Amino acid sequence: MKRHFFIFLFFTGYYILTTAHCLSQNAKIDSLSVLLKNDKADSNKVNHLNLLGWELMYANPDTAIVLSSEALKISISIKNEKCQANSYSNLGVYSWIKGEYPTSLSYQFKALKLREKIKDKRGEATSLSNIGIVYWNQSENEKALEYLQKALVIMEGLGNKEGVAKNIGNIGVLYYQTANYQKAIEYYEKAVKLDLELGAKNRVATDFGNIGVVYHALADSTIKNERDRNNLYNKALEYYLKALKTEEELGNSASIVRHMGNIGTLYVQLGNYNSAEQYLEKVIELSDSLGFMNERMQFENSLSALFEQKGDFGKSLIHYRQYANLKDSLFNEEKNKELTEHELNYEFEKKENALRAEQEKKDAVAQADKKRQQLLIWFVILIAIAVSIIALIIFRSLKITKNQKEVIQCQKLIVEEHQKEIIDSITYARRIQQSLLPTEKYIDKQLRRLRKK
Repeated sequence: MKRHFFIFLFFTGYYILTTAHCLSQNAKIDSLSVLLKNDKADSNKVNHLNLLGWELMYANPDTAIVLSSEALKISISIKNEKCQANSYSNLGVYSWIKGEYPTSLSYQFKALKLREKIKDKRGEATSLSNIGIVYWNQSENEKALEYLQKALVIMEGLGNKEGVAKNIGNIGVLYYQTANYQKAIEYYEKAVKLDLELGAKNRVATDFGNIGVVYHALADSTIKNERDRNNLYNKALEYYLKALKTEEELGNSASIVRHMGNIGTLYVQLGNYNSAEQYLEKVIELSDSLGFMNERMQFENSLSALFEQKGDFGKSLIHYRQYANLKDSLFNEEKNKELTEHELNYEFEKKENALRAEQEKKDAVAQADKKRQQLLIWFVILIAIAVSIIALIIFRSLKITKNQKEVIQCQKLIVEEHQKEIIDSITYARRIQQSLLPTEKYIDKQLRRLRKK
């Protein structure tokens, strides 16, 4: 019988995938959409675009890519390198979701380069870890381990226990995928210890489930002795049940389905068909109520195989037909989903292009106004300069005229002074002459006196 193990991987750029209600998610999407309508092209708009993309990434990764591409464009225009790095990192995540691993790596390396440049150690650790996960998806395990270990060192240096716990868990996944089961268990147990300290029950449940998967795989692949193999199966069962109990306390329906599926599969291998049937039928019912059709399809196939082993071929055929119908339905649904996504992307891009065109028009008008204002300012400045030059020329001319008048006045005073001196000299000489020469009366008097003698 084909078995389906569910192992959980933490994409450490952000927190573990959540199962938020659609209503809450839609409210957040609506809120972000309203904010974006009023945002200017600044870091706030970048953050809102990235957040909206993050909300849409699983339902519509292509739209998320459009949003973060716009965020990146704005980040570059405002020269905000931290926002650029976050946008590149988001684009790497969305490409990873789409299975476009080379593209994802390219974006993550760009994010890493910027984060190293601005010394964003936390972001750097995130990029390193995400690069490791993409390499893991490409089956380049040595590179994956190298980058995950680098991220772990930085996280430990920062004292980021949550990041350390998640990264240790991812390293455990890597060792599991390379069939190094003992190392995988070692890292998962470290992750459990840290997550218990942090009170991170979500991750504790995940760690328990992953440890169960490793013990399950270890028993299947390496142990030939039936008693030892059953011991490992029971060890796996112990951790599956711990994981299931924790998830039930948390109310995580998706994880409950997966753990119950693993338990049902394990009971089949232990030969406990009644318990296996009980768990598989229960998980099929739960999957159906939650709309998890892919999981239900897998468990219908498992239940068909179980009844075949029990010799109940009628029930086996019923469940096989359910499996086949679901498989066909999911195939058609996937095709319809792809078509719908293309239509949604087209409509979104159409609206986005219209908004962008409108914004570009507004920007062009604003730019024209700005240029007119600049021309007016330069015109006023030129007039002011011209007036200043003319005033300076007039002032200088007046000053020169004033200086010339002062020189002329001075020269006039000098001439007048010289004239006065000449006149005074003449007058003085005349006085001397007059004082030296006897007057006519004096001469006449003297002549008379002489005649009388």
